[in-house]
Amino acid sequence: MKVRKMVSVILVLLGLVILIGNLVSWIVGIHFPLNSTLEMILGVLLLLVGVLIFITEMFESWLSHGQAALVDGLQAG
Repeated sequence: MKVRKMVSVILVLLGLVILIGNLVSWIVGIHFPLNSTLEMILGVLLLLVGVLIFITEMFESWLSHGQAALVDGLQAG
């Protein structure tokens, strides 16, 4: 895996852990020192950034494969 894919997976997992932890603490009634809303916003932002990085990496990979096939086709012709 490329570094950006690994970073995006880590960000998505970290965002999910923060969101799930915040949801569980809200249901149970435990309060953490940080504001619950701030934790929720942080989790959502990490999740969105991770997903966006993953999507852009997939598109770049797909486009580079298509470009390589086009160059190979032109060189063969």
